[in-house]
Amino acid sequence: MEALKNAISESGASTIALSVQPQGDDIEAWLQSRAHDKYIDSFTHLVIDRLRNLISSIAAPPAPSISASMIAKKEDDLHVEFATSQMPNKWIERQKVDTKVQSWLSDNIKSAYIHINGGDASGKTALICRLRSLLQQKDCYVITR
Repeated sequence: MEALKNAISESGASTIALSVQPQGDDIEAWLQSRAHDKYIDSFTHLVIDRLRNLISSIAAPPAPSISASMIAKKEDDLHVEFATSQMPNKWIERQKVDTKVQSWLSDNIKSAYIHINGGDASGKTALICRLRSLLQQKDCYVITR
């Protein structure tokens, strides 16, 4: 609602001017006449139309055109940022896991799909982030999901 108020103020739509010229000098008679009723109707319609136009222009701002490649790039950046933030400060060595990671790194494989599964709090995220870090040190391209 606050944004709507600000937009109305900035758009110049906060002032709607209508001129009234009653016939003759008798305002009291004009207030009781049919011309007064028509004036109120036209004023009401004008205000409602202006508000509708203003609200529709604010409510649906034009959607920015984003290509599929830009969306994919943003998604990848988000995953990379998350993986970087989850990198453990201290790596707790696990014999079986570390041996397997070292074998992956030393095999000079051109590409690989590695699926890591395990129970809750088993260190999957830390392992993925560690593996990602080690592979990037070898100038490998890594996709983590």
